[in-house]
Amino acid sequence: MKKEDFDCVQDISAYTRDDVQPLFDAFKGRIGHYIFAGSTVIYADTKVTVTASRFVGNRSYTQGGAIALGYGVATIKSSTFADNASDSYGGAMAAYGTVKVTGSSFTGNHATYGGAIDGSVLTVRTSAFTGNSAGILAGAIYAESVYGSDTNVITGTTFTDN
Repeated sequence: MKKEDFDCVQDISAYTRDDVQPLFDAFKGRIGHYIFAGSTVIYADTKVTVTASRFVGNRSYTQGGAIALGYGVATIKSSTFADNASDSYGGAMAAYGTVKVTGSSFTGNHATYGGAIDGSVLTVRTSAFTGNSAGILAGAIYAESVYGSDTNVITGTTFTDN
């Protein structure tokens, strides 16, 4: 496998980002896509676009109840995230790459940190956050500076009862 190139590698054997990193490093530069999937959690070193989709009642014991983006860019448009949960970060989504959310709703999601979203480079436009909750910090969005980024933009978005 050391000399082969792959269009896609799907890893279903890990739980956390630290578990994924050794395989990701081993394949770096030789794969088109690296996807980690455990229940409804997806790690991808690529551009991911989600349009007009529904994520309802998903759960993660680590990060991102519906989506976990380890690296890369995620664009979320006109989608619904409802009643998702994570035992740690991001009830609906945990993202350490770049996330752009437009025209989406986040309702009733829960996590320890970031009831709806935990992220480091976020742009959120014309979206709604309602009734999300966190056990410790940030009922709706926990925007942390994971890689030294302090660029987060939120415009035209409503926050209600988070």
